[in-house]
Amino acid sequence: MKKSRLMFLLASCVLVIGWISPAESSALEYCWNLSSSVGPARPVRVGVLDLGNGHLTLAGQAAYPNAITGEMMYFMASGNAEVRNNVLEVSLHMTSRDEISTVHGDANPIMTTMIVHLRVDPVTLNGDYTMMFDSSKGTYQVRSATIYGKVTSMRCN
Repeated sequence: MKKSRLMFLLASCVLVIGWISPAESSALEYCWNLSSSVGPARPVRVGVLDLGNGHLTLAGQAAYPNAITGEMMYFMASGNAEVRNNVLEVSLHMTSRDEISTVHGDANPIMTTMIVHLRVDPVTLNGDYTMMFDSSKGTYQVRSATIYGKVTSMRCN
């Protein structure tokens, strides 16, 4: 009986303290510039949260000009990172839904997905990347274009 009361009291305290003071976390922010021979440089800004045991999770954003209209497309980025063989390997999944119409009278948005794999030095955060790019607007599609390039760590503004 005393044991169950003690467990109930302990559980109640945890719930009350959790309700009053919710868990907060803060991530370190990193910015990279992804450059290649195709198109302009692509800046990526992510917050990195250390989950422990060498596991890192990333969330952030990128903004690139639309190849057809030149207007900015904003991408949401999420991913993870691990250190393997003294190389920081980062996997990012970036998506954007752009309401820009490229065909007169066409109201379908452009959906773009980029899957990026970075291999960077864990100290300098510079290295290289491979990106697979898919974009679709109804019947107009770019499928599995692959881009290779360099990753340069840069100061976040």
